[in-house]
Amino acid sequence: MKQIKKQIEPSEFRNWKEINQFKINLYTEDTLKSGDELWSLLNSNLGKEAFEHDYSKAQLRTALVKEQFFLCCYCQDTIKGEALDTKVEHFLPKESHKSNTFDYQNLFAACNGGERDPLKYRPVHCDSFKGAKVPDEKLICNPLEMDVHKHFSYTESGTIEGRTEKGWATIKFLELDCTRLRLRRKKAIEQFIYEEERDIQELIDEAMEVSEKGEHTAFCMAIAEVLEHYR
Repeated sequence: MKQIKKQIEPSEFRNWKEINQFKINLYTEDTLKSGDELWSLLNSNLGKEAFEHDYSKAQLRTALVKEQFFLCCYCQDTIKGEALDTKVEHFLPKESHKSNTFDYQNLFAACNGGERDPLKYRPVHCDSFKGAKVPDEKLICNPLEMDVHKHFSYTESGTIEGRTEKGWATIKFLELDCTRLRLRRKKAIEQFIYEEERDIQELIDEAMEVSEKGEHTAFCMAIAEVLEHYR
């Protein structure tokens, strides 16, 4: 996991909330309205007859993905921001924390967690595994934490381990060491560790740099840590 530095929320999102605040408050206070119903106030996409201050989940997803350099907020796999591969994740679930449903500080971009894997058995992870479970921030890492990466370590085989009790609890809470993610991390790491002709620091810098398109390398923290072992 890598710290996410939240930017100022998109002005278009803020304007949409201000215009729809009465209805948002109404749904939030109505105990018969679910968190999903509240979230549905924000359209999935802009329609053909969109008004000037309309906003959509697709636009919000794009903003979050760019803010996170195209990496899932939890596992650090690559995400594109498209509906099929990216979710808008509520760290505090909208069902139990309705008042945080449109709080930009509570919103992240997460991968689909393996839900669209063609295998019949889908070992899901990240938001797909977390579901509506409420994270206790004394026990579970929040991607906003400054030193969140210090709770985790990685091996060449793609395994993620906890350096702290909080790290271990987070791995279990999000199923971050499932087979699917281990294999994907291993593949990403191997693309760097067999570059024997190149300097270790050069490889680390390459893994951690942001491309011209604003993208980080998938699993960059895992790659960098494993490369450090070769110094």
